[in-house]
Amino acid sequence: MPFGKGSANVKAKLSEADIKKAFQMQTAGYSVRQIARAFDVAPSTVSRALKGKTWNDLFLARRTISDEEFLDEAKERNET
Repeated sequence: MPFGKGSANVKAKLSEADIKKAFQMQTAGYSVRQIARAFDVAPSTVSRALKGKTWNDLFLARRTISDEEFLDEAKERNET
């Protein structure tokens, strides 16, 4: 990848923590537009992340385990 992956990408508008929060917000019933407003980005940026077109590693991790397990793993990664 020419720009790096995830938040290592200098063009990334969202951080890993932002994406995880966006997944939580989606689960809670927020629309893509509402999530985008919360992070001050375009709805297409949020939509691509939530569909796994960007941040695919987080998208795949979220789809294979429960939301609670996903958040627990995220906390563990951030603590190390």
